[in-house]
Order: sequence, then structure tokens, then C-alpha cells
Amino acid sequence: MRDIYFKGFIVIIQALIVGIIIFVSVPIVRHFAEQKSKPYLIRDSVSFQDSVLNFIFDLRLEHPYIVFAQAKEESGNWTSVVWLENNNMFGMKMPERRATLAIGIKRGYAVYKDWRDCLIDYAFFQSAYMRNLSEDEYVKKLASSYAENEAYERNLKLHKKLIKQNGKQ
Repeated sequence: MRDIYFKGFIVIIQALIVGIIIFVSVPIVRHFAEQKSKPYLIRDSVSFQDSVLNFIFDLRLEHPYIVFAQAKEESGNWTSVVWLENNNMFGMKMPERRATLAIGIKRGYAVYKDWRDCLIDYAFFQSAYMRNLSEDEYVKKLASSYAENEAYERNLKLHKKLIKQNGKQ
């Protein structure tokens, strides 16, 4: 008789443990599901922008503040569809003659596994076409060959000035 009570007690304890695990894990799973459905909340954060700028410096890209300003300009301040869907912060097309980390094309633009691959691919672009230029030459060349906007050169310089003055706004 005692064994029956003991086994019943064990079953109740196990049920309580399972209930506690479910009670604790449901809010955690719900939190991560919400974060996955809103990637732009993470991608436009200050810490994300710090990571981008730090990675630009780690890659030793020429004119890092201009490159960061270009990423902000081309990605619509981290809101464009090409950025959100393709991990393409520069609006780059699939290259025909240089090395690339692009894994496909979507909406006419290169698709990358993640934002780091996009920056590495930009380093390939810079190495192939934009080496040894002064900052003014660099911006002028971007404006004349890359940009779809007449105010591109002015916008990049303005972004750069704001970044250096106030951080990565």
C-alpha cells in the first residue's frame, strides 16, 4: 500500500516539474519568435551599427566613415527591402568579373548570407575598383558610377560629418 502512495507522489512531483518547465519556457519561446519576425528592430540598433563600423575598420577598408555613410544611405537608414531581404546594405548587383560572396540574386540585387558577407564583398569591390583614391576622389567616383541620386555625394559627406560628430545616428 505504501508503494502505491509513493508512486502517486512521484507522479505528482513529475507533473509539477513538467508544468513549471512549460510555464517558464513559453514566454522565452514567444520572445524569440517575436524577435525573429522583427529583424529590423535588431539591425537598426546602436550596437548593430557599432558592429558594422567596427567590422569596416577590421577589414581595413579605405575611407571607413564614407563606407559606413554609404551603407546607411543605400540601405535607407537600415529600412530598405533590399537590405532586409538580401542582407545587402550597399544595393550591390551581382558582379560579373570580380570575386564575390553573393549567393544569389533577388529583386535584381545580390543576396548575402549575412551582413558580414556583404561587407566582405564590398571589400572585394573596393579592392578591384576603388583603390588608392583620396576621400574626395572616392566620393566623386561613387557618385558618378554607383549612385542613382543626384545628391549622393552631398548626402555621403553629410552622413560622415554626423557620424564623426554624434556617433552612428
